[in-house]
Amino acid sequence: MYSTPDMGLAAALGGFIAGAIVVWLLLLIAVYVFMGLVNYKLFRKANVNHPWLAWIPIGHLWPLFDTVKIRRIHILWMIVPPILAMLAMAGNSGVLAFLAVLLDLVPAVLGIIIVIRLYKAFGISLWWLLLYVGILIPILDLFAGIAILVLLCYMAFCSRVVYNPNFNVKRDNSGPNIPW
Repeated sequence: MYSTPDMGLAAALGGFIAGAIVVWLLLLIAVYVFMGLVNYKLFRKANVNHPWLAWIPIGHLWPLFDTVKIRRIHILWMIVPPILAMLAMAGNSGVLAFLAVLLDLVPAVLGIIIVIRLYKAFGISLWWLLLYVGILIPILDLFAGIAILVLLCYMAFCSRVVYNPNFNVKRDNSGPNIPW
């Protein structure tokens, strides 16, 4: 069989692309396992039921909502918009696409509320929320993402960080400060 230099180049390029895909998939699996471990440790610290759900896609929302004291029915707000978006793409429906984009605002707002409540529950300063602004800036997004991951690891693995189950209870500061 006759081989041209272009065929060798195409085979090398194909091998490079296949290798890059394998490395990318291995990296994604490693990040998934690592984030499962971090979430599992956070849920164990919060002493919620079923912390092992941290390893299940979408199932990790169940103990997360318990941790941040949000009713579980709101998990639907995290699931419905992506389903509507897939239906809109499959059916080429402009109305469903508009509805999916509109409903995507709800999980975004709910995500912000979850992060705020998570930081409050573990006694982390809300100034760390500025890292999420860094994700929106193209040059800073990688560094902000790494910093958020480091902060979550600190929350999960540091023994000095403890979960406060009463983080959302408002204190009445109108009366005298009685220690009992």
